[in-house]
Amino acid sequence: MQRTFRYEEMLPDEFLHAVEEMPVFIVPTGLLEWHADHLPLGQDALKAHGICEAIVRNLGGGIVLPPNYYGRPGYASYVGTLTFSEKCLTLLFAGKLFLFIRLGSCYH
Repeated sequence: MQRTFRYEEMLPDEFLHAVEEMPVFIVPTGLLEWHADHLPLGQDALKAHGICEAIVRNLGGGIVLPPNYYGRPGYASYVGTLTFSEKCLTLLFAGKLFLFIRLGSCYH
């Protein structure tokens, strides 16, 4: 079993092995926004990251990237919220997709 599924913690040989075994990259994403006085602004992405880690543990492979804290327009009225344009998000995620393919991701 892999030592870690977290991209940022992998050593180069672990990364190559993980891609060879299961070339799946999972990108947890969530807003930075106010939820309540007792919750962190990054609650959505933090939860998504935990869920993604559980998925790869159950699958026995895959690579979980660090959380993306990107929000789309429409939520900007909440305290502490960071949002980006649809165009910006489309370019960002398309760019990531092409990088994952170049790194060996299985894309269908």
